[in-house]
Amino acid sequence: MAPTLAVIPIIVNAGAAILPSILAGLASAAAMLLKPRELIRLFRRRPYVPAIILAAGLGLTLAWGPLFGPDNPARRRGSAVGAAAGQATDWTEIALELLRAEASQRTASSGLRLLWRYYPSWTDEDGRKHEDKDAMILSSPAVAGKWVYGASCLLEMRRNYGVVFCVDAATGRERWSFDTIGDEEIKGAVSSPAVTDDGKYVVIGQGLHNDTNCRLICLEADTGRLHWSFTVELHIESSPAVAGDLVVVGVGAIEEVPSRKLLSHPGYVLGVRISDGKQLWRYDLADPESSPVLADGVAYVGSGFNGQAVVALRTAGDTELKARGLDRLLWRYEAEFPIIGGVRVVDDLVIVGGGNGDFVFRDPNPAGVVLALERATGRPRWKAAVPDAVLGRPLAVGDAIICPVANGEVIALSKADGAVLWRQRISGSMAVMSAPASAGGYVFAVSKDGYLARLRLEDGRVMEKQFINASGRHGDQELSISSPRVVGDRLFVGSETGGLRCYEGVQADPTGDGNSLEAGTK
Repeated sequence: MAPTLAVIPIIVNAGAAILPSILAGLASAAAMLLKPRELIRLFRRRPYVPAIILAAGLGLTLAWGPLFGPDNPARRRGSAVGAAAGQATDWTEIALELLRAEASQRTASSGLRLLWRYYPSWTDEDGRKHEDKDAMILSSPAVAGKWVYGASCLLEMRRNYGVVFCVDAATGRERWSFDTIGDEEIKGAVSSPAVTDDGKYVVIGQGLHNDTNCRLICLEADTGRLHWSFTVELHIESSPAVAGDLVVVGVGAIEEVPSRKLLSHPGYVLGVRISDGKQLWRYDLADPESSPVLADGVAYVGSGFNGQAVVALRTAGDTELKARGLDRLLWRYEAEFPIIGGVRVVDDLVIVGGGNGDFVFRDPNPAGVVLALERATGRPRWKAAVPDAVLGRPLAVGDAIICPVANGEVIALSKADGAVLWRQRISGSMAVMSAPASAGGYVFAVSKDGYLARLRLEDGRVMEKQFINASGRHGDQELSISSPRVVGDRLFVGSETGGLRCYEGVQADPTGDGNSLEAGTK
């Protein structure tokens, strides 16, 4: 997804993306032909698609000779240049190099062991369930008791589809899945599910960065039945925060890339009552795709592109605030960069990260920041510059603030003054975009190309790596952005091509605070 904390459905590669849109569409159609199961699914949903693909194929056949035949002068010139340069591709050597690179990532001994993996299922018109191994798990799982709640996203041509699901934490067996509201299939999710304090409901936003008319969805946790849905004119990539009978979430804007010019309403923060789905308040804020935190009647949330701020908002309803003569805004801190990362509240501090890049696009001159603001006033306690954007929620463990950075590093900062304690790469320059988790003296973090690393908390040393995507599939779009969740001796994490995974062998955190309770995708 893209622009602010954004995830954009990229179906064609970067080269095809700059071609006319008709060629991009044809490239997407060709890609679909390589996935028979997905093609059948698409035909069931869109009966007119076969005719479009047939017409496109006929057009390409008629054009092949003039454009690509041996008499095409441009083709002859290209062949001559390649021959003159002596360019030849040894695909065997490339394959061997990839195998060697992957082997070098493994350690001699592995502490984490894959216990189970789950791929979401979708329901056809006849009510039959189908496992979908092409669905991506972009959001972070929520764990409540013996159940794990998650959501998926399937990119299909120019649309996307989603499933919200619940599985048994011990076995990965599906308890329920939810993919339609009436006759409407729900959109994919980057937003991570949140479970209410009483365990009765699961709340999640839907939509990717260019989507409009998306929903905030509330489901019964036991059955997966719809409790209510609340439609917004934009999309919800922010992960909701719940407290009592209130859920707060950011509704994000759509911007032009790379100018960041607004193409929609700037965005707003929404407060909804969980018991009945009624809107309690709304506060306009530019691009709040940062995931909020609720604490003591205040919502702390970041403002992204065209906003560049951190705000503290009172969460009482409009009527109550008016009666008390209070404004919604408690304080606002103007930041030097868009604040995209989720917020962390630690003691009397609000910790948040940001930068000039997002989940898909990096600035040519990358830069980022981690802020520690006083909870009561918003005044800065310290500010630490980092090499690139911080897109995941920072993690607080003891005296350290652990930050995922888009340049590929995990950086540990001192909670007291922001000084660097250690820094470590996981997979070269591959970005670390999701929130880390911790347990038993270790930090767990994921690189966007699908490596889960266990780092030693004291010095950042890599103790082991696990490849979490499907075997042989590194992820077409490098969108392993699900944050790991640690509960007891189990670690749960989503992937781009490897489904939702559960690992055992995690050393439980004796303090009980190491499972990163606020660790959403952002």
